[in-house]
Amino acid sequence: PRVNSRQSNGTSTRPVLPPIVVDDLDISFQQPATAAAIRGAALQLTSGEGGRISARIEARHGATMSVGDGQNGLDTVAAMVDLDGERLDLRELTGARGDGALHASGSITLQGNASTVDVTVNGWSDLQSWWAATNDAAVPVGRVDATARVTGSVSDPAIAFEATCGSFAWSDVQVGDIRARGSYRGGELSLNAATLRFAGGTVD
Repeated sequence: PRVNSRQSNGTSTRPVLPPIVVDDLDISFQQPATAAAIRGAALQLTSGEGGRISARIEARHGATMSVGDGQNGLDTVAAMVDLDGERLDLRELTGARGDGALHASGSITLQGNASTVDVTVNGWSDLQSWWAATNDAAVPVGRVDATARVTGSVSDPAIAFEATCGSFAWSDVQVGDIRARGSYRGGELSLNAATLRFAGGTVD
């Protein structure tokens, strides 16, 4: 670290780190309702004279995420973030696997138990992958595209979402289009509005 010994108006400068490269890094994040883990990641860190730290991380072995009792994984994950004081800016986060992908950006204010988040997530997923562990051949088939905004406390965030499914089939039931809007918080899912086109008509 390098620290400028000169001070301006009694304020001290922040240390400046040299470029840092870390291979095979494990990262975990745990909150009461959410958790995430990355294994075998490659990390690059750089910092500027103002103390702003920029990082790029690439998960070579994917990542797992848990919300409530559900758990999902991604085959590839990459993120670029900036840390400036108490603010963590998520410039870009991307993740993908064979049956889905996501993209996220936003910010987190780091203030201990009072930390807050404001992140927007876009993604898509094949419906049949949600029932991959079942032996039932009559599982839903289709693709869901969704946008969600996560806001509020990091430990208890509020999630507002909009989702569309252009073509949905389940056994002998065919639905042309589904649109839904709702929210999720504290284990409770609320559906505010839903529209589906079925049998030549529309159901709201």
